[in-house]
Amino acid sequence: KIKLEKWNMNLFLESGKYSLLMFLTSIAAQVNNNLDNVFIGALCGPASVTVYSFGLIIFGMFEQLSSSISGVMLPTMSSLLVEKDGMIKAKNLVVRAGRIQFMLLGAAFVGFIVLGKGFLNLWLGQGFEDVYPITLILMGPALFELCVNVCLSILRAKNMLTFRTLVLFASTLLNAIVTYFAITHWSHIGAAFGTAASFIIGSLLVMNIYYQKKLKLDIISIYKNIFSKTWLCLLVAGIALYLFRYYLHGSLFTFVTGI
Repeated sequence: KIKLEKWNMNLFLESGKYSLLMFLTSIAAQVNNNLDNVFIGALCGPASVTVYSFGLIIFGMFEQLSSSISGVMLPTMSSLLVEKDGMIKAKNLVVRAGRIQFMLLGAAFVGFIVLGKGFLNLWLGQGFEDVYPITLILMGPALFELCVNVCLSILRAKNMLTFRTLVLFASTLLNAIVTYFAITHWSHIGAAFGTAASFIIGSLLVMNIYYQKKLKLDIISIYKNIFSKTWLCLLVAGIALYLFRYYLHGSLFTFVTGI
């Protein structure tokens, strides 16, 4: 049987606030993701929009590698936070998930550094050389932010999304300002600098300070535990592949062998 309970206004307001902040966060993310192409189209033309869009496609797949892990952490994080020493357990989960994310993202980042030009040449052909620096400029700062984005599950579980929503809107404004002036100097590559600047200041600096102050998470310790030893594996593999590509390059077979 269905039993109708008394209307719980506090529960309604709490869930309504959460839903509103998630909605505003989605709007800020959509504006930020499409802002660059709007400016490039207005100031540089459709050809530059095409080039930049391919960089965004690769960067989007790069982000999906991380969100496929962090996106399913909310139920686990919520159950941990109600336990005794919940924040300690939450920190350990951030580190464990971050290590897996860094393995995936680090491998993709280092692999693209070494093999990216060959990949773009096989995929797009001539005339799309600028996709390479655009993608690297976007990937670099995002790598460090995406490795700890399980912290967002803590904010969602604690219903502490207000500050992050404000940071996202401020980052979008910063992205618009930097992108506008950077495009006038470096064309469509300048748009990547605007997005990277908003990532570094908003997601890396401001949000990590917020995690440190409000959630009492030792961010430096978290990064050390995530990067420990794995960075050395990526460095050795990257150097070996960099030397290897001088002997085998130019064809699809040698590209797959390099991967």
